[in-house]
Amino acid sequence: MIQASKKLFRYLVSRADAARDERRFGDAAALYEEALRLNPSNAAIHIQCGHMHKEAGQRAQAELHYAEAWRLTPADADLALQLGHFYKSDGRLERARRSYRRAVDLAPDWAVAREELAALEAAIQRGVSDERELPAMVPAPAPAFSHLSAEQIGRLVPPLAPAPRPLAPESLSEALVVRRLGRPEAGFWGRLSTLRGVEAIRGCAISEVAVTHVEVLLNGLRIHRARISEGHALPEGTGPRPLGKYVFNEWVDFSDVPPGVYTLEIQVVDVIEGRRTHKERIAVAEPPLEEDWPDSDFVVRAAPGDIRPVEEQIRTRPSMVRSARRQLLPQGIRNALVMRMDQLGDLIASIPAIRRLRELMPDANLVGLFTPANADLAATLGLLDEVIVADFPDDRAERRRVMSLDAQEELRARLSSYEFDVAIDLGQSGTSRPLLHLTGAKFTHATAGSEWSTLSSEFVSNTHDRWTLHDCTPHSTKVLALVESFGALLNSRTSVIRRSELSRTRLAPYGLAAEDRFLVIHTGARIRFSQWPGYGALVQALLRRTSLHIVLIGDDSTVEAGLAAEISGEPRLHVVHGRLPFDDFDALLSFATVVIGNDSGPKHLASLRGTPTVTLFSARINWTEWAQENVGTVISRKLPCAGCAILHNADECGRGYACVTDIKVEEVVDAALAYVQPEDRR
Repeated sequence: MIQASKKLFRYLVSRADAARDERRFGDAAALYEEALRLNPSNAAIHIQCGHMHKEAGQRAQAELHYAEAWRLTPADADLALQLGHFYKSDGRLERARRSYRRAVDLAPDWAVAREELAALEAAIQRGVSDERELPAMVPAPAPAFSHLSAEQIGRLVPPLAPAPRPLAPESLSEALVVRRLGRPEAGFWGRLSTLRGVEAIRGCAISEVAVTHVEVLLNGLRIHRARISEGHALPEGTGPRPLGKYVFNEWVDFSDVPPGVYTLEIQVVDVIEGRRTHKERIAVAEPPLEEDWPDSDFVVRAAPGDIRPVEEQIRTRPSMVRSARRQLLPQGIRNALVMRMDQLGDLIASIPAIRRLRELMPDANLVGLFTPANADLAATLGLLDEVIVADFPDDRAERRRVMSLDAQEELRARLSSYEFDVAIDLGQSGTSRPLLHLTGAKFTHATAGSEWSTLSSEFVSNTHDRWTLHDCTPHSTKVLALVESFGALLNSRTSVIRRSELSRTRLAPYGLAAEDRFLVIHTGARIRFSQWPGYGALVQALLRRTSLHIVLIGDDSTVEAGLAAEISGEPRLHVVHGRLPFDDFDALLSFATVVIGNDSGPKHLASLRGTPTVTLFSARINWTEWAQENVGTVISRKLPCAGCAILHNADECGRGYACVTDIKVEEVVDAALAYVQPEDRR
């Protein structure tokens, strides 16, 4: 059972690491918490859990884990420094000074710790400290289930039950919270937040004094300064004194910064020239090229020689107008690599998967990469066009497989000539996964894990013996499942499904005759801030440019927003309020010439029925994941804060949701007219 617990612990940590790398901080914290139930004395995981709670804005929980890590490793100078940063960002300067002093005592020659201590002591001379002791490490109270028997609880899932609601709002204190600063990437510098090209640095300051500016410094040199315009008062009761929240979203171009490791500081400045600082070591790497990532709304470059500010360059660019039909590798697969860098038995268990790969890519040049232990068998299978052999030995001292830098360079050079479109690692343990980085493949696929951050796709399939927690599926089946998941990615299985029994007579209650040609504009969306604000102007433009009837659907708060008074009585405009009977709604979408709307359910239904659909897509998530698939067009904006995934905290954009609001009316009109017959245009 001890071995099973260790396996489960490693699995939970790997899942938590993956969530951390995807910046799903709340999920990562919960997974680290579960891992700590199995190994509560792991100081490193307590620190990671603290980091995740801090990033998720749960500072009290973060402090508990930092405190326990400090109890377990009182001689860790780096942890002392991190605690200093934590307390300084929390406004608890005296406690921060003690932590920095402890770091200096533990590592007297550490310049960073000495500099932090000196700067803080100077700051304390100008202000008042707020000293609080670290709380004891105590478990969070569990929900009350006193009315249930142990047997009943065993049949239920207590974590799904609503948590007890606090009687008062959550108490907040002054803080500088960084929401986005590059992406964690591994390199010879270790694992650091890495910045490439034009990046968005996002966060907020919680302050009782109005914050006016944000500055970014690189190795002490100020490279960016901007005014903070988005601030609002927090509700009463969230702190002992009135607090405000001041949001920043700064677009900074690192394209001309030489690759390397730097100290980056984010400073917010208040009206009385007080400063609050976040400082960390970061890496700067080569910027990506837009032409290499045509489907990404994140990758955007400043134009060479354009002296305008980065923000102006990006916001004045045209929107991206793309076909909704898409596939994983539109250029096809010419060369593909499959590797199994372990033992003979591992390859034998992988034969069904390799056979399936051959079926999925019948015309590709399928190259195998194997160790000397299994390469001879690979050559006899008749499934591969070429076999490459590379040594990847076990190092008994390190208890892992290793490959020297010279051997890596030799293998990288050998593989680069193939210009692989796809590389797939069939290994399940993750040991060989980093070798995918040497293949230079456009698309890499492997079993899920966090050991290498450049994977294009990952998949995990685990079954569980209830009592040992070990896997209970044949290894060959697991490897085949990995390949089948790749096959599912290659081609979309979506299709148009029309309803033959749906009649145009259902249009009559909405003022449409059976022969009328019309378009539908759906203005609503569950996520309010993802709604495009230009529908009023769009209605006017389409009334001028087409002879179609226009059906405007939305709830009472959005449907008529922006409509000019002179067109509110236009006979070709049909305004529909509220929730419709499903068959009526389905008919309106199914028989429309084109449907226009936000990223919401109706656009998916229209696409399912085969109606051309123009989606105005917020870059908060990837259009490649959630845009409609069958027919139509997707309009989105390229900008460096794409992928923010803002949902509950609608006040944290800092750019007025430019990913939606900057889409121009003319761009939407042009996209819609592409589906309108010439005789219906004006």
